[in-house]
Amino acid sequence: MIHPSEQAEPSGTDLSPRTRAKREAILDAAEKVFVAEGYAASIDRIAAAAGVAKQTVYSHFGSKEGLFRAMAEHSKRDFATGLQNGSDLRTALVAFGTAVLKRVLDPDTLGMQRLLIAQAATFPDIARIFAEVGPARSAARLADLLSKAMDDGLLMRADATLAAEDFLGLLQGQRRLKLLFGYGEPPGEAAMLQAAERAADVFLRAYAPG
Repeated sequence: MIHPSEQAEPSGTDLSPRTRAKREAILDAAEKVFVAEGYAASIDRIAAAAGVAKQTVYSHFGSKEGLFRAMAEHSKRDFATGLQNGSDLRTALVAFGTAVLKRVLDPDTLGMQRLLIAQAATFPDIARIFAEVGPARSAARLADLLSKAMDDGLLMRADATLAAEDFLGLLQGQRRLKLLFGYGEPPGEAAMLQAAERAADVFLRAYAPG
């Protein structure tokens, strides 16, 4: 429901730099407060965390639901930044794997995922959008890399989408699940690199061309 007499402002490049900065501050505050307190968090708390008036939050987003949706969209993470063009396949997989682990095991990412899981029944499309634009996009880009490697004879011919899922499964193992449930310590950078190297080596043996 739109807050009485409020109409959300448009987002995008049509906003002035000052207005855009204020909007970003509200979204950053909303992520912190929603993750800490859940959807029951008050707009007053979010406005205070952002250093703006409550009226300003409503003028940008129209309602708490509008803010929550914008916050989830704002928080999407593309995990494919580690893919390196021109690298040999193992180097590319290790770099990608390390980048994925740094993101999926990050406390902010885990906190956002816990929140989206908790609110999935209320906002099923938000969790879906978060997954599609973040992890799913990264998996698709990895599948493209693996498909090319198959064409080049570096990997055995297989379904590249399933192969990408196999690599991601090897990479994350039980680490993400444990941290998602709040037990265990996040690995350091050296441990994440070792995990990515092991996943790459196991994957390349499993998909070695015959």
